[in-house]
Amino acid sequence: MGKAEADTIRSWEELSHLYESKVFSVTSFRERRQRILREIVPGAVADVGCGPLGLMLSEICRLPKTIAIGSDSCLEMIVQSRNKTESCDVRYVVADNRQLPFPSSSMDTIVSINSFVPESREDVELMFQQSKRVLRKGGRLVAMLPSFEMSLIARDTWRMPVRLDLKGHREWETSGWQCFYTEADIHELVRKNRFPDYRLDRVAFSTPEEVTQIRRVYGDSVRGIPDALFADYPLFEHLLIAER
Repeated sequence: MGKAEADTIRSWEELSHLYESKVFSVTSFRERRQRILREIVPGAVADVGCGPLGLMLSEICRLPKTIAIGSDSCLEMIVQSRNKTESCDVRYVVADNRQLPFPSSSMDTIVSINSFVPESREDVELMFQQSKRVLRKGGRLVAMLPSFEMSLIARDTWRMPVRLDLKGHREWETSGWQCFYTEADIHELVRKNRFPDYRLDRVAFSTPEEVTQIRRVYGDSVRGIPDALFADYPLFEHLLIAER
């Protein structure tokens, strides 16, 4: 393991204890979890990059005829998620999204909630390739992907002091550089990996509860932004549902 990778793991370990105060988490909101659950094909369902909250896995494990699997490259994330899902039958594994430890054609659904955010676009390619490999025919990738279009809105309209890599479609976040996605990026990834059918939805976060969490997480960076601007230009992400 190189120094850069070791530093990244340490930063995620530290973040796992501060997650709710540092990360805008889609799964914190029940309606958003329900939106994702509606897309899941029952069977073997892996939440890859599951993080520490356990909220999504707590609901996946209740689906009929479903085996819930949580994976994350950070052991501390898994420890905390396991503690929060003790009443559920969830199987956990330490795993890198670039090299999933599941046999080919073994999963009915891969769920990724903002976990395909490596430092390099080459690693994005690997993550999509791995998802395609482990899905059964008729299985489904359900991925919430951070929007680079939103990064531009945050910089130009919200006037947030965000650090962007315009060429690589990356944003400097809590743990360092992370790859974000334009709609064109996603269409190209789906085409390259030959998913036979897919749809792409834009999910906007504009309820009072969501705006409150945005303000709490981003703090001084959004303090002067009026609620009306959040209503006109809400934070949004891309939801990809791709059939194998």
